Amino acid sequence: MEETKNLYSLSYQNLLDITKHKINKGWIYDDKFIFFSFDLGDDDVNNAFLKYPIRLDAMYMLMCIDIEKETSIKCDLKDCILTSNSIFYSRPGAILEMGTPVKGKGWGILCNPNFKSNLNLSIQNLLPHFTELKQESVLYISQDKTDILNNMLCMLSRLIDDTNTSYYHELVKAQIALFSYEFLSILSESVKAREKESNKVKREEVYFKQFISLLSEYHQKERSVSFYAEKMKVAPKYLSTIIKKVTMRTPSDWIDNMVIVEAKNMLKYSDLNIQEIANNMNFPNQSFFGKYFKQRTGMTPSEYRDKI
Repeated sequence: MEETKNLYSLSYQNLLDITKHKINKGWIYDDKFIFFSFDLGDDDVNNAFLKYPIRLDAMYMLMCIDIEKETSIKCDLKDCILTSNSIFYSRPGAILEMGTPVKGKGWGILCNPNFKSNLNLSIQNLLPHFTELKQESVLYISQDKTDILNNMLCMLSRLIDDTNTSYYHELVKAQIALFSYEFLSILSESVKAREKESNKVKREEVYFKQFISLLSEYHQKERSVSFYAEKMKVAPKYLSTIIKKVTMRTPSDWIDNMVIVEAKNMLKYSDLNIQEIANNMNFPNQSFFGKYFKQRTGMTPSEYRDKI
C-alpha cells in the first residue's frame, strides 16, 4: 500500500530535484534541508510545485516578507490567506494547492521529515508545540519578528555557502536550530495570545476539528457521514447540524471535496489506471467512480487526465 502512495505523492527527492533544476536562488544543506529566496516576478519559484493538488512528503514553510497582494494556499481543503509578514507551514503528508502565485519577497523552506533528528533539538522543549503545529497553518507576525527571521535565513545562506570554514556543519546546524526555536517561540506566543482572547473553544469547533482530522485519515476508504458520526460518538443528524453551523457547508460537502482532491491528485501524478484509482479510493467499480467524479467536476476521470 505504501508503494502505491508514493506514486502520487511528491517525495522529498522530487523536491530536491526541482530545487536543483528550477530554482536559481536556493540553498541545500546535506540534501536534507532546502530553502530558497524569491523576489517580485520569480515565477519559477511560484510555479515549481503546488500548481495542482499534491501531497508533499516534507515539512514546508513559506515566509512572506513583502508581497503585492493577498494570496492563498489550500492545506487539506482549508484556505490559508497569506499577506506580508505572514508564515505558512504544513506537516509532511499534507495535501496542498496554491491559489495564486506569490508575488513579492520572501523565503521558502523544505525539510526532510527525518532531518530534525540531526539538529539535537530538545524533545522536552518541542513536545508542547506539537499540538500548536497541528492547530495553526498561518501565523501573522510583526515587522520586528519578520526582520529577525529574515536576518537568520540570510545568515544561514552565507554559512551554507562558506563550505571551507572551520566547524562548517556545527555552524549550519546551530543556525537552523536557532531559526527553529525562534519560529516555535513566535508560534507559542501567537497561540497564547489567541487563547487569551477566547478562554474557551466552542464545542462545535472542537467537533469540526475532530471531523477534519478523521476525514484526513479515512477519506480514501469512507464517504458516509454516519461513519464519521460513529467515530465521534454523535448522531449523524447532530454532526450535520454542527458542521453546517461552523462552516456553512455540510459534512457531505467536505467529504466529497476531500475525495475529489485525492482523486485529482492520483489522476495527475500517478501512473495508475482508472480502475486502480477506483479500487484505491474504495469505490465498488470503475463505473461508479466515474459517475461520482463527473457529478462533482463536470468531466469524467479520463477527460480530467487528458486535460491536464
